[in-house]
Amino acid sequence: MRQMTTGDIEALKSIDTPTVSNAIEGFNVRSDIEGATGPEIRCITPELGIMVGYAVTATADTTSPSTTKERAFQDLLQAIMDSPKPVIVVLKSEGLMPARTCIIGEVISRTMQKMGAVGVVTDGCVRDVQPLRSIGFHAFALGTIASHGIPSLRKVNVPIDIGGMVVEPGDLIHGDENGVVKVPAKCHGEIVEKARQILAEEKAIFDSVESPDFPDSIKHVFGVEQWR
Repeated sequence: MRQMTTGDIEALKSIDTPTVSNAIEGFNVRSDIEGATGPEIRCITPELGIMVGYAVTATADTTSPSTTKERAFQDLLQAIMDSPKPVIVVLKSEGLMPARTCIIGEVISRTMQKMGAVGVVTDGCVRDVQPLRSIGFHAFALGTIASHGIPSLRKVNVPIDIGGMVVEPGDLIHGDENGVVKVPAKCHGEIVEKARQILAEEKAIFDSVESPDFPDSIKHVFGVEQWR
């Protein structure tokens, strides 16, 4: 299969995440219950629309004492610079109170954005929500919090699990207000065409629903011989 192009990435930014998820199912490359975050990971910046990019991963802890802050942050920024663009930073929360972990705020977001990052997915928290919105930096998180605690990154570019979605460095991530999915490499080259096909099929169904002949017009869609 051919590789993703810049045009493919741009096209995916015009297709909603549920449709991308449906398209992935058509390739039969994984279980339909895998590869997506659960409802605990919510979109904090829905007004920014659709987020697409390649994962740079890290583990974070802001509720335990740490002496690894500076080196790990340098490693994360270097990983963002070295990654294919656009980048989505995917952060796994650790420590004494992982739900309160908060690495992402205005300062680090602006810095990462300049290096090619377009958003973050984390099972911790984010803060400075209005500044994130104003600079167009997507945020998917457990929630928001005012304090950053003791910011520390532990490991960079390692496999992690975010809301039931296993992410490895370089994975293609797609997200909108519905949630986040990982697009398997095996379907990168065909995912846009497949998603567009699904949109066309759904439009045909909607047209049948709105037809003057409804409900007869919709019978063929569900294989129904007669309505009971």
